[in-house]
Amino acid sequence: IIVEIREGTYELQGVFELDAVDGGADAQSRIAYVGQKGKEVRLSGGKSLTKWDLVTDEAVLKNLNADARGKIYQSNLAAIGISDFGSPGGGGIELFLNNKPMWLSRYPNKGFVKITGLLNEDPVDIRGTKGDKVGKFNYEDQRINEWKSEKDAWVSGYWFWDWAEQRHKVSGIDTEKKIMEVAPPYHTYGYRLGQWFYGFNLLSEIDEPGEYYVDREEGMLYFYPPSDVRKGHAFVSVNRNIISMNKVSFLTIQGMILEGCRETVVKMEDCNQALIVGCTVRNAGDEGVVINGGMRNGVAGCDIYGTGSGGIKINAGDRSTLTPAECFADNNNIHDVARIKRV
Repeated sequence: IIVEIREGTYELQGVFELDAVDGGADAQSRIAYVGQKGKEVRLSGGKSLTKWDLVTDEAVLKNLNADARGKIYQSNLAAIGISDFGSPGGGGIELFLNNKPMWLSRYPNKGFVKITGLLNEDPVDIRGTKGDKVGKFNYEDQRINEWKSEKDAWVSGYWFWDWAEQRHKVSGIDTEKKIMEVAPPYHTYGYRLGQWFYGFNLLSEIDEPGEYYVDREEGMLYFYPPSDVRKGHAFVSVNRNIISMNKVSFLTIQGMILEGCRETVVKMEDCNQALIVGCTVRNAGDEGVVINGGMRNGVAGCDIYGTGSGGIKINAGDRSTLTPAECFADNNNIHDVARIKRV
């Protein structure tokens, strides 16, 4: 049974959920959702932004980088019905322009700043490597003082080990003593002198093309576009996923673009011979495709990129009995992944 999806962009009102009754009974009765041959078919978990205005509000302008004033556009998300923005800490709303992910405003634009001192309120010693369990530390970069007036400042860092990353909301900045405090839960290992971090989700740090910031209180998005945003296609991610399959058998998704969600694009839970074939899977906050459990499920011939984490994740089979699940990933082109979760 073939269900052909006609040419067009379909902004889904919610996750396309499939369960046991939506699949085929056997290989001969397989159900295939197929994009119209030779045409572009998009299933999007986002909402298009068509109205953009240059920022003229003096209260906003005074908080912008002086060199960026006159170049920042705003789009009212609340006015188009978006009220759930998620968290900058993960799983939050993202902006995409002309099929590419933009990025939350950050400082420094490249690289990191360092922890220059610890208060040692709760010292920790891990096999001779010393630090502090409390997320309160010194910095030297004067630029950080400007974040004190930010509504929702965040930092992302490798706080103790270079392979263990975590995002924190900034709970306080003492500009005189140059002390930053982050909100719990604190990093598992603590904080160590000389470790590195950057600030993000900062209105004052929109200073290069491609950066944006969402004022969650006002429902307003501010953007420094790399090209004329009013002539391009801009959208924000709204849905958690594009497709979610649970206990589905003998079903194929083929020949479509699946994009624009806050978490994983396609999730399969305990499916049987469910396939993603010849699709473009892109522009998501987490993984491209995740297969958990089930038998003989696969991803083949897909282009996967622009994800916040990895491309394909498969967790199946019975380790205790060494029974294989025969799930597979075959001939996929995976690149430009781990935009957000690098380790």
